[in-house]
Amino acid sequence: MAAPGVLFVTAGGERGGAETVLLTLLRHLDRARFRPVVCCLATGPFEAELARLPGLEVTAAPIRGIRHVPSGWRAIARLRALVRERAIAVVHSNGTGAHLYGSVAARIERVPAVFHAHDLLGGGWSGQGLVNAVARRLPAAAVVTPSRFLARTLEGRVRAPVRTIPNGLDAPAGTAAAVPAPRTGRTVVWCGRLQRWKGAHVFLEAAAQVRRARPETRFVVVGGTLFGLDAGYAQELGAQATALGLSDVMRFTGHLDDPTPELAAADLVVHSAIRPEPFGLVIVEAMLAGKAVVASAEGGPAEIVEPGTTGLLVPPGDPDALARAMMVLLDDNGRRTAMGQAGLARARERFAAAAMARSFERLYADLQEAGVVRPREDEDA
Repeated sequence: MAAPGVLFVTAGGERGGAETVLLTLLRHLDRARFRPVVCCLATGPFEAELARLPGLEVTAAPIRGIRHVPSGWRAIARLRALVRERAIAVVHSNGTGAHLYGSVAARIERVPAVFHAHDLLGGGWSGQGLVNAVARRLPAAAVVTPSRFLARTLEGRVRAPVRTIPNGLDAPAGTAAAVPAPRTGRTVVWCGRLQRWKGAHVFLEAAAQVRRARPETRFVVVGGTLFGLDAGYAQELGAQATALGLSDVMRFTGHLDDPTPELAAADLVVHSAIRPEPFGLVIVEAMLAGKAVVASAEGGPAEIVEPGTTGLLVPPGDPDALARAMMVLLDDNGRRTAMGQAGLARARERFAAAAMARSFERLYADLQEAGVVRPREDEDA
């Protein structure tokens, strides 16, 4: 008998954190237990990446924005057809935009829907706020969050039991030897999407302080603009670096699908979001590269980083505290190296890609067998 199908719905045409998690899940999903089919609601390089995975059917149902109702209904019709034609047992919507369409198709076709939430789903009268409000009210058999923090923000606000499955990643080859040899100059890397709330400007302010005290230090901002969000922010950061006198020690890489080489070359990795991060995938990427991390002490990062063991936590939006933490670790090679190795061990234990895939397989099996989901946590982050 053929394995039951799982229809994965994704709305991202480019690869951000949510798309990286989906790609990793699909790599590790046991094809003998569940047969994956992916429908992309946006065309772009991410669709091509998915198409290169073995044992995976990839199709598209492009929508022309949330306000374009005809394309939305065509996408739902396409999803419904896939459910019927591919013997789909579960619809897994990866993110808020995907849930708007995957949930409706699953409800009409009477199959369970999984809403894999990666965002806070805040309110307000902005376009995104209204989308979040709709997503919270759409039915699902289960809502999955990557952190206990995000689960707490959604419990009682969504129409389904909430289950926490931490994001998982593959450890890149050679991480055991990723700690650089001692040298005079140090390199600090900030990595993330260039959106204001991710706090790259806070990192630049802290970097200016570090540069004055440790002039041999170099800094790298890894990331670019994605999904058309905060399109002018990258230019603002460039101007800020010039104004702070960082031009000769600061490098901007732009978007990288694989930041591993930059993380491997770093002495220290910084996360500086100014509002709570739902998870903080880049922190796990840094830990898997064997690096100590300085991160904002709110949201998912506070569950990932063990303060004093794998890194340091600082108040969000505080460049003075961030600069002090950076210098503490830059000045202590032994402590920084020990933190990097402890972080690597923690990431391999708590945030393994295979463990994430097994947790989702248990969820799909629960849905098939019982039709309801018992709210629990598959892992402790």
